[in-house]
Amino acid sequence: MVDETELPTLTHQQLVFAECRFHGLTIPISSKRAGISVGCGEKWSVSPEIKAHIAQLSAEKAEILAKEVRYSLEDAHMDIEQGKKMSANAMEWFRGVEMQMKLHGLGQDKKDPLVSVNINNINKTDQLEVMDDAQLLELAGDSFERLQPGTEEG
Repeated sequence: MVDETELPTLTHQQLVFAECRFHGLTIPISSKRAGISVGCGEKWSVSPEIKAHIAQLSAEKAEILAKEVRYSLEDAHMDIEQGKKMSANAMEWFRGVEMQMKLHGLGQDKKDPLVSVNINNINKTDQLEVMDDAQLLELAGDSFERLQPGTEEG
């Protein structure tokens, strides 16, 4: 976030113009609200001073929203309970809760990542039955040597 003491001082018209641009108004409308010509508004829209104030407004808004927008496990639990009561559209409700939980990083599995195994065109269990143990272990991404008895170090 930009420190307000580092921001250049703007006139009232420039502040109005910057706030209008921050809120998504076009250059002509922002210029009209600030009481300036469209040509002057086009010049101001590319000036570093105006851009710095717009960036400051964006940072302040993001900070406020970060404090206000919270979705906890308790919120998810309440939503699920409410979804149970809404039998007609419960599935849609649960999908929405699931998306909210994913968005906020709740309920993520802490499991180890799955190992991808290439099964080399095995389509039926009959094909697995004819393989010996070493081939099956290789297919599973392991080796037969690891299963051999030996001394443990340590």
